[in-house]
Amino acid sequence: MQQQRPRHTKFSSKPHDPVQTRNFKSLLKGMAAMAMIRKGYPKLSGPILYRVAFYRSIPKSWSKKKQKAAHELIEPVVTTPDTDNYVKSLSDSLNDIVWEDDRTVVGFSAIKAYSEQPRIVIEAWNPTHEDILSFIPRENADE
Repeated sequence: MQQQRPRHTKFSSKPHDPVQTRNFKSLLKGMAAMAMIRKGYPKLSGPILYRVAFYRSIPKSWSKKKQKAAHELIEPVVTTPDTDNYVKSLSDSLNDIVWEDDRTVVGFSAIKAYSEQPRIVIEAWNPTHEDILSFIPRENADE
């Protein structure tokens, strides 16, 4: 689920997440907590990099040829919601579960893809100096 725009009520000037977003973040937080416990991963602190793939369902209405292309990751996901909205929702959800706070995330890469099994796959780690350098775009790269 994408991060939806914060809402305001007439009783409070403080913005809050819409119910759908709040429910999704809560579900994601619970699933992440279970995965961290099951795999025995410690909560990360300090600078963090992560990679994430958001796998969406392949539309049943597509032709067999287009479904095959989607399954083989040839057909890119270019529909809404935007990848950055997915990332914002994910980042907020993983606070105090995978990492102390999302402000310590120094970089990430994200992709949307099609799959027969919708899911989110994330890999997070404390980066080395080389990791950080590899995330920085090179100036004067082929433009």
